[in-house]
Amino acid sequence: MATTIHPQVQQDQPQTSRRPHSPYASPLIHLTFGNSPQRWPIHSAFLSRHPKLYSLLQTQQPPPPPSSSNSSNTHSNDYDANNTLHLPHADPLTAHTLLHYLTTTRYQTLRTTDATTAYALALHVYAAAGWYDLRGLRDLAAGEIERLGGSSSSSKSSSSSSTAVTGPEVPLEDALVELGKAVERACGRDQEWLLERVEERLRDEFKKDKGVLAEKRTWRGFNPFVRTLVMVVVGLQGGAGGKKGKKSDEDGEAEDAVEGEEEEEEAEEEEE
Repeated sequence: MATTIHPQVQQDQPQTSRRPHSPYASPLIHLTFGNSPQRWPIHSAFLSRHPKLYSLLQTQQPPPPPSSSNSSNTHSNDYDANNTLHLPHADPLTAHTLLHYLTTTRYQTLRTTDATTAYALALHVYAAAGWYDLRGLRDLAAGEIERLGGSSSSSKSSSSSSTAVTGPEVPLEDALVELGKAVERACGRDQEWLLERVEERLRDEFKKDKGVLAEKRTWRGFNPFVRTLVMVVVGLQGGAGGKKGKKSDEDGEAEDAVEGEEEEEEAEEEEE
């Protein structure tokens, strides 16, 4: 009797890779992130797809071996500096997401129910991806930043994991704190995009509350230089109904708040 193969069985047949050699047979490289001694293994074939990472692997000075106190987490007894790639511009929080992207080209985070935490992680990933020329990962992180940050002009969709946080946007204060940190972490060419996210969020909030720029807590995530830069970039004079180049009352209050906070910070530094 002939055997009939059910259509569903045909769809579930194993896929054939286009690669002649398995990437899982390539040597293991251990990645370290930021100031963390923990080592994350990945096959070198996945790194070779990304020129910046592969170049760093060939040219970087090997980091010192991890301390024995952390041997349970870092396997220091079989430490090999030649097979270790240190990523100083990648926060340890990004390790899982970055490795998952390198092996699957998809964006995935560990489970969280806190939108602000997921937003902060996406900003960390965006900054790290910029430093290491991982453009695909940077675009995926940008999509998460816009989705979680409530960007009004968001037009990107990210291929995030099924555990991604959904729900209300990140509160303004939390968003600006994390964006302020991200601006300082990111490489120069990516700072402009982050400042545009700040501008978008402030414009949206300004439509709801014209006094938002005068609130001290709005700016607490930014150093004095970045605060001043953002005030210039945002350029909300037109939104306040005044002519271009003419300051509105709200703008004056906002600048006073920024200057007042800078004076307080300078006083605190002198006391220290």
